[in-house]
Amino acid sequence: MEKLLLGIDFGTSTNFITRYDFKKGIPVEIANMGAHEKGNIFPNTIYIESEDNIILGDMANKKGLSDPMNYFSDIKRYISSDNWEHKIPHIDYKIHSAKDIATLIFKEIKNRVEKNENRKVDGVVLTVPYSYGDTYRRRLREAAVDADLAVLKIIEEPIAAAVSFGVFNNHSDVDEKILVFDFGGGTLDITVFKFTKHNQSNIEIEVLNTEGIENLGGKDIDNILVLKFKEILGIEFEEVNSDVELKQFQETLLKLASESKELLSEDDEEIYQNFIINNKNKELELDLEQKIFVKWLKINNIVGQIEDAIDRSLDDVGKDGIDPEEIDKIILVGGSSSIPLIYSTLEDYFGKAPMVQKEPDKLVGYGAGIIAGLTEDNSLNYEIIRKVSKDIGISKGNRFEPILRKNSTYGTESEIYFIDISKSGDNEQSVKLSFYEGDSSIIEDCEKIGILDMEKNITKIGIALSRAENDGRLKYHLYDEHKTLIETNYIEYRG
Repeated sequence: MEKLLLGIDFGTSTNFITRYDFKKGIPVEIANMGAHEKGNIFPNTIYIESEDNIILGDMANKKGLSDPMNYFSDIKRYISSDNWEHKIPHIDYKIHSAKDIATLIFKEIKNRVEKNENRKVDGVVLTVPYSYGDTYRRRLREAAVDADLAVLKIIEEPIAAAVSFGVFNNHSDVDEKILVFDFGGGTLDITVFKFTKHNQSNIEIEVLNTEGIENLGGKDIDNILVLKFKEILGIEFEEVNSDVELKQFQETLLKLASESKELLSEDDEEIYQNFIINNKNKELELDLEQKIFVKWLKINNIVGQIEDAIDRSLDDVGKDGIDPEEIDKIILVGGSSSIPLIYSTLEDYFGKAPMVQKEPDKLVGYGAGIIAGLTEDNSLNYEIIRKVSKDIGISKGNRFEPILRKNSTYGTESEIYFIDISKSGDNEQSVKLSFYEGDSSIIEDCEKIGILDMEKNITKIGIALSRAENDGRLKYHLYDEHKTLIETNYIEYRG
């Protein structure tokens, strides 16, 4: 029997899962994943009935309205956080981190897939935003492994989307520069690719540059609407007396905002919702026009942030950057890219219409399924050249010293950086190197991703860095002063 290999698009708002069909040589959707949903994309929400009874998707949303303390959404945004944790009443008030909640979600996904397919899952490819750092990638992988899933690869979402587009939609036989604009529920990723398609089974995709905004997505637009709704109601969260009532109020507002955002993408919207706050009825009634919605987005600098990110994505291609007219195609990915203001902003910037996919929120999942198939199907010849999205290096006082530079190719070592460790902490037997990634020279603006303890038995040590090709984990390579390799391993995380 052929292996059951999955592509999992673990999103901020939704999940979408595919399996690779070896006979057809393409990914196919896993059906009925939401159990109560009509489609195969389901909300990335969880309601915990008990440790052995996990409910996902729309039914979780319904349960969460009446019992919000056992309900969680937006987990993806908190996986990197060391400060997010909650006691879950239905699991004896045990404290769970966001990574723990993600493990419960993966366990239920695994259970449902195996029930649908009547066989065990052999391996998965997970997708991550390009803008997310090492901490998120590592914890997402750990969450899946803790759910007894074998992680074959971790791939960036824009790469998965580019693979999917190239296989199913791109019929050009000349080299092209393609910009993937991935505006999802929680992040904005903008990635420029060089794309070559020799035939259906022979494709080359090279990342030229990637930029993004880690905390800009559909959820942030929802929050703009939530703030406006609260303003109209005349209620602040701090005024709600009960924790349960507060969470019900927050979740209902977010649900209303998300639904209104989607409807406002098509036309003006009449909004009505009744709330019970501190045992009193409060009504929200509003006729909201599209032009007012657009005005709110512009006032909150959504367009400005997007245009700045596009500027950076083009400026850092090669040594001299590229101009907007050098982009051959703009591919819209992610549910939030369907907002008309986003489309018009891109059309004005590039002077050409973006390509609207029939189901933009499925491109990443399909691409992940194809990449899962690549691990076993030798008939496919897809070369994917991935690049590092941020500088990676060490702390030097309060400064960040890059070693592995942005846009270095995965699997390629940086140049060796020599450190005189005899001058570090004279009374210590070892020296600690702290590793960071970021775009700033100020260490406080960068993300700490690990520590390496080194014995002070030599005075000078050389270090090179690389990202592993399969899952993007960070590796170090230690050299003596004669550039002889001493040791290589993955960098251990310690916050």
